[in-house]
Amino acid sequence: MLELWTALVEGGKCQIELTNKRIAFLKQAFKDKFDSCLEKWEKYCQDIATSRFLMGEIKSSFRATLDWALKFETIQKILEGNYGIGDRNPLPAMSAAGVFVNDSKIEIVREAEAIQEAMNEPQSVKAFRLKWLNKFGASNYRERFKTCVIEVADETTLILRPGSRYTAKLISSWWIEALLDDSPFKRAHIIQKEGDLVFNKWFGESQGGGGATGA
Repeated sequence: MLELWTALVEGGKCQIELTNKRIAFLKQAFKDKFDSCLEKWEKYCQDIATSRFLMGEIKSSFRATLDWALKFETIQKILEGNYGIGDRNPLPAMSAAGVFVNDSKIEIVREAEAIQEAMNEPQSVKAFRLKWLNKFGASNYRERFKTCVIEVADETTLILRPGSRYTAKLISSWWIEALLDDSPFKRAHIIQKEGDLVFNKWFGESQGGGGATGA
């Protein structure tokens, strides 16, 4: 747990002392809030790293610490998407030893094969998925992009329809213009509807305007 926190939230820059009190809090939170599942804890750390507020970029006087993040009230609020989760593009995870925490090549190859084997998408969309996969890794692709429905509105426009508003915000926070380079697409439209709320974001040339609405 501590290694994941250090890699994902601290960027490998902070050595946290494991006191008896801190160990007890880690064990209790891991059991009661994360169902003793390391993947859920990893997702929690990743979410914190996607918040400008929690990463100290809004108020210089506050930045999420491990002790604060282990409080049950804090955990519940973050799991509910509070604190601006998804408004920041996190840096690549780095271990305390200064080594980037990357997906294995096998994971990336498996996801690439699954993309190529999909029968219901044109080759241009598959190429776009592969670009995301190769830039951000297999874990990022699975969590943010794999279930996203992608359509081609015309020869130069991609329509991305994430499964949830939360995922739509995450995809937007990770977006870089290079994703459209060397492709037939000049613009991309991320749209997601939940009841009366509509997330509507354009990227690329001749953007359709709007931005995120119904926030």
